[in-house]
Amino acid sequence: MKIIPYYFFLFIPIFLFSQSGIDITGRISMRVQQVDYDENSKIKPDSINIDEYDKTTIIPGLQQSMNLSLFGRMQNFDFTLLSDIKNNDWNELDFNDLNSVERFSLNLRLYDHELVVGDFFHSGNERFIQSREIRGLKYSTKLNNLFGENTFIHVRGFAGKTQKAINVGNRLQGIYKQYETSGQYRRQIGAANVKTGKAGLFDVSLKYLQGEDEKSSIDESINLPLKNSLYGAESNLFLWKRQVRLFADYFSSTKDTIDEGSVNDFSMTGGFDLLINKAKLMVLYQRIGYDYYTMGYPYLENDKEGIKALAGYNFSNSIILNTDYEWYENNLNEEVYKPNTKTNILNAGFTTLFQSYPEFTFNYGVRSDKSNNVLDRDSSEINMDKLTQKFEVKLSYKINRSRLSLTVTSLNMDDKSIIGGGLSSDSTQLTPLGADQFISSFNFYTQASQYLYFSGGIVYSSLTLTNDQKNNNFYIYESNRWDIMPRKLKFESTVTAIINDAQNGGIQDYLSDYFQLNVEFSLEYFFNDFISLKIITGTDSRDFRYNNDDALKVIENPDYGPIFFNGNESYSSWLIGGEFNWNF
Repeated sequence: MKIIPYYFFLFIPIFLFSQSGIDITGRISMRVQQVDYDENSKIKPDSINIDEYDKTTIIPGLQQSMNLSLFGRMQNFDFTLLSDIKNNDWNELDFNDLNSVERFSLNLRLYDHELVVGDFFHSGNERFIQSREIRGLKYSTKLNNLFGENTFIHVRGFAGKTQKAINVGNRLQGIYKQYETSGQYRRQIGAANVKTGKAGLFDVSLKYLQGEDEKSSIDESINLPLKNSLYGAESNLFLWKRQVRLFADYFSSTKDTIDEGSVNDFSMTGGFDLLINKAKLMVLYQRIGYDYYTMGYPYLENDKEGIKALAGYNFSNSIILNTDYEWYENNLNEEVYKPNTKTNILNAGFTTLFQSYPEFTFNYGVRSDKSNNVLDRDSSEINMDKLTQKFEVKLSYKINRSRLSLTVTSLNMDDKSIIGGGLSSDSTQLTPLGADQFISSFNFYTQASQYLYFSGGIVYSSLTLTNDQKNNNFYIYESNRWDIMPRKLKFESTVTAIINDAQNGGIQDYLSDYFQLNVEFSLEYFFNDFISLKIITGTDSRDFRYNNDDALKVIENPDYGPIFFNGNESYSSWLIGGEFNWNF
C-alpha cells in the first residue's frame, strides 16, 4: 500500500524526539477498510458515457487512512504535528502531488514566537481575512516592554495557497465519479500585520494583504483570474479601566480582473464598546463599498452602509437580557439602474440562569427589506417588500449525569414585492414567494453507568412556500459507548437516519424524496494502556422514491440531461475494516 512508506518516515522523528528529553505525547491511528456496493446504475441508458454519469458520493473499494497527532513540550518550547492522509482507488495518494495530502501541519512555539508550516486556519476581521484555510507558512513574534512598561510590538504574517488548481475534467477529491466542470485557478495569498501599543490603554495595527490567481495554473475556466491588494489600519483606545473601548478601522482594496481592468473601494468602521458592572452596550457605524473585495474573505456582503447596536444586561446572574439592531442601505455608488434597498434587523431576547431549574432562552427577531423601483425610481411597478419574523425558544436541563436540550424555531417570510409583469395566478414565476419554516431539535446525553454512555437526538424541519411547495425533513442520530471490560474491551456504535419528503415541486422533488440510513459498529481491544486494535463494520443505504421509467425520461430531456441525478441514486453499501491505535 502506498501509505506505508509515509508511516515509516513519520515514525523516525517520533523515535528521535522521544530520545531527546522532550516530553512527547500523541496518537497515531491507521485505518484500512473495504467499502462495497453495486455500482451498476439502473437508470443509466447505454448512450451515456460512464465518465459523464455518477452513482453516489460514496467511494467504493479498498481505502487506507492515517491520523497523526504529536505534541512535544519543554520549559520554553513546544511543538505540534498534525497529519491526515487518505488513499483509495478513486483518489490515489501521490506525494509528488501535495494536493493529494489532506492535511499536514507543524507548529513550533518558543516563548512568544511561533512558526507554522503546512496547513493552518486563519480568522480575524472579516473585512480583512476570516475563516480561511491556507497551506503555506505563518509566522508570529511578540516583543514586550520595548518602549516602556506594558508596551509591545506584535508582528504576524503568512503566505500560502487558499485554492488549489483544478483543470476542467480533473477528478474532485473525496467525491466518487465527480469531475471539475468550470476550472479553478491556484490562488496564492499573503498578509502582514504589525500591531503596537500599551497593554490596557491603546493599540494600533497596520495591515496588508496581497492575493493572486495563477492564470497559467490551469488550461481553461469559465471564471476570470483575479488579483487583489488590500491595506488598512485598526485601532483601539481603552478608558476607565477598560470599561470603555473606542475602536475604528479603515481598509482600501483594489480588485483587478486580469486582462479586464481593476476597481477600487474602501470599508470603514467606528464605534464604542461599553461594559460597566453587568451592563454592556456597543454601537458602531460601518460602510463596505460596492467594489470592496478581499481574497481573505470573498463571501463578504458588500455594498452596505449603516449602523449597528448591541446591548445586554445581567440581573444578578439570574436573567440575561440581550438585544441588537442593525440598519443599512445599499447602492452606495448610486447607480441609476439599481434599486436602493433599506434593511432593518431587530433581535431581542433573554436567558434564565436560575440554579436547580432548567435554563430557558427566548429570542424574537424581525427583518425588513424594502426597495424602490429597479428601473424607475419614481414608479412603483417593481419593488422589493419583504418582512421576516423569527421566534426561537431553547430549554436545557442537567440532571445528575444526564443533559437534555430542546430548541424550537419558527420563521415566517411575508413577501409583498411587486415583480415585473404583474401578479398572475397561472404564472407562478411572476409571483413573489413567501415562506413558513419550522425547525425543532431535541438532543440528550446520559451516562447510564460508569461504563455506559448514550447520546443522540432528532431534528425536524418543515418548509412551506406560498406556491404550495413543501419539504419535511427528519434527521435522527444516536451513538453509544460501552466499556465491556474497562481499559480492555470497548464497544461503540452510531446510527443516523434521514427522512426527506417533498411535495408539489415537480421533477425537483425526485432529488428531495428519499430515506437514508447509516449504521456503524466497532469493537476495540486494548493490549495495554498504549496500543489498541479496533474492528469496524457498518452499512450505508439510501432509497430515492422516483421510479426508473420517470428517471429515464428526465435524463433524456435536454432541459435536464444525463447529469441531473448525479450522486442522487438509490444504493446500499457496506464496509468492514480495522484500525490500529497507538497512544504515547
